[in-house]
Amino acid sequence: MRASVGDEIAHGSTAPQLLVKLKEGNGLGALVRSLRLNVVERSSLHEVAEAIYARLIARSSKFQPIINGFENNTVSISTLLLIGMGLALGAAATFVYGADLAEETGIAFFASPIAPVVLGGAGGFVTYLFFSTLSSALAKFPLYQQVSEVFVFEQKFTNPKRRMQMTTAALQWLQRQPEMTFEAVEYLYETRDTVSILPKRLRRELTEMKEGNESALVIRELFERKYKVDYLRQRLMSPRELSAYTNRYFIQSRAARNGIRASLVFDTLDAELRDEIATGDNWRRTRFTDEHHQITTIRDNADVTLRYRTGAPHYRWPDDRRESSQGETAPWILYMGVENPVNIPLWVITVDQVMGKLRDAARWLYEDEDLSETEMDFEVEAILDLLTGTDITMFGKWDEKTLRQRSEVALIPEPVLKDLNGDREDPYWVLRWDPNRIDWSQFVGTDGAIRRAFAALLKAIEMADDDAESVVLSRGDALLINNLRTMVRRKELGAQGAPYWDNLFDYPEAWWLNVYYGFRRSAPAAFFGI
Repeated sequence: MRASVGDEIAHGSTAPQLLVKLKEGNGLGALVRSLRLNVVERSSLHEVAEAIYARLIARSSKFQPIINGFENNTVSISTLLLIGMGLALGAAATFVYGADLAEETGIAFFASPIAPVVLGGAGGFVTYLFFSTLSSALAKFPLYQQVSEVFVFEQKFTNPKRRMQMTTAALQWLQRQPEMTFEAVEYLYETRDTVSILPKRLRRELTEMKEGNESALVIRELFERKYKVDYLRQRLMSPRELSAYTNRYFIQSRAARNGIRASLVFDTLDAELRDEIATGDNWRRTRFTDEHHQITTIRDNADVTLRYRTGAPHYRWPDDRRESSQGETAPWILYMGVENPVNIPLWVITVDQVMGKLRDAARWLYEDEDLSETEMDFEVEAILDLLTGTDITMFGKWDEKTLRQRSEVALIPEPVLKDLNGDREDPYWVLRWDPNRIDWSQFVGTDGAIRRAFAALLKAIEMADDDAESVVLSRGDALLINNLRTMVRRKELGAQGAPYWDNLFDYPEAWWLNVYYGFRRSAPAAFFGI
């Protein structure tokens, strides 16, 4: 059984034939699978997202009193209608058949003028009890949820300011208390098992991805779709102003629903949706490329994905034995395509592909030395031992004023490479990697072996790029990857790089792709804090 990411691996004896075996049959094409959801499946996900979205808004302190008012009015109106219906039926029956009832039963009251009023009241009471009991038994959702959905639907079209406030409320829940998504699932569907409310095919693919060796899955049309006319109606054409998009309801509302869908997907993978780091009100991780911006280790905030990298690699390895996953590298990343009118691709490689190139990289590293195959085997094993056995300090950011390295959490030096099987005959490699997050000066005092090991790793990644899989995300697509087994890079086109007509109706680079991180689910709090 495969060891968990957090297990400590004891590295035993090594096998020189390791990398020869790895080079066989490790093409990414077999590891990238595409799943296209049908109309029914997309509709099912949309309904779930809408219901949870309305529930999050209903739980907001700002909207609870308003929705309570809607609910009270609904109850009052329904009660009056039911009583009125019973009253009318009772009165009509007595008025038409009162004389016959009096004659058959011998009770003269049925023929009196007051009988329709009394029996009408009795009919109203009985009717109210009947329909109240029936609606409670048959209602799929509680009345409170039904009213909140009606309220949300109404405010979407009649009150632009209110609908933006509602979207902000939902985004705040997702940012500050993402577990509210699952509270909503339990409230709506009377189950904490979010897997059961996903389409069967999607559930099966996610389960296989979690338990198997597959490293990437492209899910077609998982997310909400918006057509170009929605943008053009707002006159949001090139040249672009990002501020014009930031406060647009259709973008923010889509972000909230996509966050809900991402939470459900990650829950199936035993992970939780959380920021890499605290990002304030903008809980989404937005990436974009400015092709005129120099990408360096000092100022790389414009884009950090021109190189193959792992998301949040400077954090420690995930470990199920820790109570909290705060400060851990994300096991999963979900890239969500918002708009991609010029079909900009992502390039994906697996760690197995990189390891399959390590022997060639070592041969390149020692090309000036006449090494035999046995000596080359020894050098490859030495490289692996150094990469898996040397604790490396990585950092999160550079401080732009002091040029000192900094990070938002305490970083713990750990190796960048692990074999979770602990068996060089049958390795299971995982990698935390971003060359721009490593302080290379920490190796100055070494004998040079560790620097050569990292040079070989860098070269192997460069060589693996030749076999990279190109994945183009269209509107509504999602690319889910195992963050410790797969690396992604991209280079976007600037506005001037696109054809004229595509450029004219293009969208801002910052909105074509959102990145969600799926961290290991934190352990529940112990009883009495023990």
